Order: sequence, then structure tokens, then C-alpha cells
Amino acid sequence: MDDLDDNLLYEILKRLPAKTVARFMIINKRFYSLISDPFFIVNHADYQSGKIASGFFHTSLNTGSIDHYSFDLSSPTQTISLDLPEDHQTYRLCILATCNGLILLMSEPFCSNSIYLCNPTTKTNRCIPAPGSDNHMFGIGLAVNPMAFQLHNHYKVVGLYRLPNCLTWQFKIFTPDTGCWRYSKETISYNEKSYLYGGAVYFRGALHWLTNKGDILAFDVDKEQSWMIKIPRTITQLVSRRPWFSVTWFGVVEDQLNLIAVNHKGIVNWVLCDYENKKWEMKRRFKRIWGKDNTVWILPLPIFYDGDRLVLKVARPFSNGYPFINLHDLQIHNLRTGGVSGGKTLEHCKLIPDIGTLIRV
Repeated sequence: MDDLDDNLLYEILKRLPAKTVARFMIINKRFYSLISDPFFIVNHADYQSGKIASGFFHTSLNTGSIDHYSFDLSSPTQTISLDLPEDHQTYRLCILATCNGLILLMSEPFCSNSIYLCNPTTKTNRCIPAPGSDNHMFGIGLAVNPMAFQLHNHYKVVGLYRLPNCLTWQFKIFTPDTGCWRYSKETISYNEKSYLYGGAVYFRGALHWLTNKGDILAFDVDKEQSWMIKIPRTITQLVSRRPWFSVTWFGVVEDQLNLIAVNHKGIVNWVLCDYENKKWEMKRRFKRIWGKDNTVWILPLPIFYDGDRLVLKVARPFSNGYPFINLHDLQIHNLRTGGVSGGKTLEHCKLIPDIGTLIRV
């Protein structure tokens, strides 16, 4: 590659996955200078946007690390050290949020005065002060806009709080340009018995939280405006298990918000086809694709979906009830099915897709 001019090398590198490009940084000063250039980082992120994930991360039994499962089932599980400060290397890490390849982490037990924003691809991290508040934080979301990287304001962390009257939600925001937290003037009223399920989903400049009441709470991180998106009751009624949201996956597929709901007959995929008018439609329906060796009362938990692949976390009696990951290829009638057993490490942990990025923190 030494014979290639910079323009041709640039075009080659931006087409390669972030993990591959990151390894090239140590070849020589030329590669390091090109790959670390903010203009290249933004263009690489733009070119790679929409690419499918290569696997997923989850909490590790090893301190100061997270584990990685590859969608290539022949690859072994990897434990990735995140090079955190020494005082955080002695604790297990809890994944709080993720967005566009970056991960927000806190060490266990939750007595730390700081949280960490990490890039597992480049092994870089940044310490963020804990939000701190008299009110209990009910949710946290990470919004990452790679296109704003050159402006040094490419991510925001949003904490969701409930005011003492228990009927009003309030938002607290951290931005890298100020390096501190502040309360937004925006508040939104909601049912006192509601709570959030799962992580926040970043879409169209807003964070979205799924609630147990069958609604989605949305917050635009730049305009600091919030609103509710109703989920049709026909979706929740399809799920025989209660609570319905515990067997529901929520995320973005093909530039639309998607719900994957599981019941004993199979799986249903709903999409928010008209975001502005909040209209939903059923896009796909799958027959039961998990084994009959599951106990009757345990439904698989959908943990990842990209339109082609569906990942389920299931319990198997012969594995002492420990979770087992099933990967299903949905393109040609479930052409490829495989799984990995995670033992206790998968029992209660959050699993997030591995979407590599070169964005610095």
C-alpha cells in the first residue's frame, strides 16, 4: 500500500470495517495521520452507516472488561479490556447505554462518582461525572451524531428523572463542550405507575424509551422537546405473556422504528411506517422458530434484529436453565441457525450490537 497515493488509499480505507481500519493505525505515521484525521473519521462513519453489526457485547465476569460474541458462530467468545483507570479495573462493568458504536459504562457496585464513555473498537474512553440528583434517575440515553464529530459536540448523554409529584418526567443533559450536566427546561407529564423498559433508541435526532404502558417516550436532544408515541393495543394483545414488553425488542431497522413481539405461536414485526403521523403497520410475521425443548412458561427474549437476522435469548432445561443464544437467518426460511451458551454471564445482562466506529470520545 505504500505505492498508493493518499486519495486512493483514502477510498480503500473508508470501505473497510472500523476494526480493520483501527489496526492499520499502527503501521506507520502516514496511516495514523490519515485514519485519525477528523474528516476521514466522519466520512468513514457516513459510508459505513447502515452496515450490519458483526456481533454483540455483554457484561463480562472479568473485571474492567466486556465480552464479545461474534455472529460468525465459529469464532470464540472474546473478553475485551477497555483500559479504564486502575480504580475501575477491580469491578465488573455495567452497560448503561449504547449508540452508533460507543458504549456508556458504570462500574459495579454503583457507588462510583463517574461513568465512562468508551469506544471498544479503538479502546479509548472518557470519564464523565455522574449526573447526581435529589430525584431518582429512571433512565439514561446516549445520543451520538458522527456527522458532528468535527464540531466536538457529537454526543450527548441524557438522564431521565421523575419529579417528586411522580407525574412529571424531567431531563438532565451532559454535553462534551461544557463537560457538565444541566437540567433541561422541558418536562412531560405521564402516568405515575409507568416505568421504562430496555435502553434508549436514538433515531432522527431523538432518544426513544419504551414504557410498560405501551407508549414510547421521545426526547429531541437538540431542540429539547419531548412527546409520546402510542403503540397500537393490537401489538400488546398479540403477546400472551405479561408483562408484554419483557418479550419485545425495540430498535431501528432500515430507517424505521421497529418492534419485535414474541408469543407462543411465533414472532410479529411491527414498524412505525409514518413517523410524523405516528402510524404503525405489521411488516412481517414468523412462525415459531425456537426449539420445543423450552419450558412452556418461558418465552425467548428478542435481543437483536436487523431485517435479515434475529437473535433470541432462550432458556434450556438441559443447560440448568442458563440462557442460550440462538441466531436465525431469516432471508431464506431460516437457512442458518446456530447458538452459543453463555452460562451465568448471559443470565441477567444487557446485550448490545457491535457496530464498530472510529469516532473518538
